[in-house]
Amino acid sequence: VAVECRAADGALLRSFRLDAASATIVAETSWRDGEPRLELRYADYRPTAGTLLPWRISLAYPDRAVTLAIEIERYEVDPALPADLFEPPA
Repeated sequence: VAVECRAADGALLRSFRLDAASATIVAETSWRDGEPRLELRYADYRPTAGTLLPWRISLAYPDRAVTLAIEIERYEVDPALPADLFEPPA
């Protein structure tokens, strides 16, 4: 399944490729002036805390020839947080 997000003038801003069978995001691309600016790929989905999460993510900046590979070692889903964490500083 492919999904495209466009500006009011029709310019492509972001595109997604989804796996319909697993309801997961396979890839997403951010676009600028019709060229891919950032490409993300998600892989190795595993059941984690009741949902499928990607354990490998790759980022590519085509115009810079830069690629980054991320391998997740562990997820901490819905951890307990201190009550004052989001309070503005005094």
